[in-house]
Formats: sequence, structure tokens, C-alpha cells
Amino acid sequence: MSFKRCRLWAISKQAAAAERKRKEEEEARERAAREAAEKQAALAKLREKKAKSLGEEPEKGPNVTQVLVRFPNGERKGRRFDSTATIQSLYDYVDSLGCLETDRYNLVSNFPHVVYGQEKLTLSLNEPGLHPQASLFVELNS
Repeated sequence: MSFKRCRLWAISKQAAAAERKRKEEEEARERAAREAAEKQAALAKLREKKAKSLGEEPEKGPNVTQVLVRFPNGERKGRRFDSTATIQSLYDYVDSLGCLETDRYNLVSNFPHVVYGQEKLTLSLNEPGLHPQASLFVELNS
């Protein structure tokens, strides 16, 4: 094989390798975008499911607890719950709002400082004294 042919063959081999690499990178970008879209859709579906599990917000009354939730960015959201609702329903409410980029957080009261974590999810709002009203903070976990 002549020098010129060898050089052309090497150049075409490099071009083919570069094209193959470009296609692989493009496929990886498309796959990542598809996975991100699927993840967002799954999160939206989960938020919707949690919102539906809460049911309608009850009217004010003696057996209704008013809860105010403060987020790390300063945003506040409030909702009424039946006083027999569980602390899990407060977490479902926060999750349904989509205000947080993480699911690693606790709901806490400031005074007295109480963390309403995993061990308290099954308690009703009456049991830890959150009825008739409560102000809770979202405390992010690292």
C-alpha cells in the first residue's frame, strides 16, 4: 500500500471513530434527557397522588387544626386538617406542594423544639398537641 493510501485509510479510520464517538455522546444526552423527563413525570404523579390522599380541605370548626408550614426559602403555606389526621398527612401535604427539591427533611416546631420525624408519623395531630393550630418549619436533612 502506498504512503498516500495509508494516510487516507488512517484519516478515514479517525473520522469513523470521531463520528462513532459523536453518536455515542448524542445517544447518552438523549438517554439522560429521557430519564430526567421520566423522573419529573414520576414526581408529578407522586405529588398528585399525595394531594388526592389528603382529600378536601375541611371547613373551620372545633375538630379542625390549622397548620402553617414555613419553608427554608421563607415561603409559607397553610392548610386545615381534621384533628384526627396523622402527622404523615402533613408530610404528604408538603410533598404535594412540590416546593422542595428533596424528600430528606423533617417538620419541626420552634418552641418547644420538637422534631416530628419518622417515629411520630402515625400520631394524630391531637396527640402531640398540634391542635387547634400549629406552626411548623421544614428542616432539611443533609
